[in-house]
Parts: sequence; C-alpha cells; structure tokens
Amino acid sequence: METFYDIRRELTQGFQDWHKQYKEPSQDEEFFMISGETEGTLAEGRIVQVTVRRVHGGLAICVLESGLTGVIMKEDYPDDWRDIVELFDRLHEGDILTCKIKSIQKNRYQEFLVCKGSEMRKNRYQHIQNLDPYYHEEEIGLQLTES
Repeated sequence: METFYDIRRELTQGFQDWHKQYKEPSQDEEFFMISGETEGTLAEGRIVQVTVRRVHGGLAICVLESGLTGVIMKEDYPDDWRDIVELFDRLHEGDILTCKIKSIQKNRYQEFLVCKGSEMRKNRYQHIQNLDPYYHEEEIGLQLTES
C-alpha cells in the first residue's frame, strides 16, 4: 500500500524534492555517530572493559573496546588509593580492567572511569532500562495483592 502512495505522489508532484532539509547534528548525535556507540551501550554508570595504554604518575590512559579514550585518576582506581605512591606501581600497559563510567566528555570523545570496588557495587543495575515502558512489575504485584 505504501508503494502505491509513493507512485501516486511521484506522478502528481514529480519534480518536488522529497529530501528532508539538512539540519546540523547536535553534540550528542555527532558523538554517537562518530563513536559508533549508542546511549544504551555507553552511558554514565555503565560497566565497561578497558585496556591500559599508558600510566603517568596518578593518571592512567585506557582504551575502550570501541576505541574511545578513558581516563582513570589515582583516587578512582582502588578503594585503598591513599596507600599507593604512584599508579604505575599497580597498573601496567596492556592490563585489562573492568570499570564504571563516571562521566563522559562528548566534546573530547573521552570518558572518566572508576575502578573502585565500592563504586562498582553501587547501583549496578542503574543503566538497565525497562524495555517495555508500559510494564511495571511493582505495580502489577500491588494490584494482585489488593484484589
């Protein structure tokens, strides 16, 4: 049926341009187009795996699987960070870490990461969104108990 409407529109208005007007992408749209990620795969609070590329004093530069750069500060690495003199005492190039995204700088295509055990346990399921916006398990449970 859609094809029929397309043919009819082409015959009645054959020389009209059907392209949408160009619109400059927003910073978010640009970030997700270039990185190849989506809001579902890369968001604050999401747990990701990274590979350590360089360690400089109190800073570790990492690479996410998508190729984006991640940064771990000394105070965001272990829970006992005060006992560490330098971060390169614990981290080495090529180490694979599981981290949580603390914040995203979309204009620099960079993430700040946290590897503390206490932070990793906090709000583990924060990034999981309800796939069906009309399904609310808690409300259904309450309705069944009330009836």
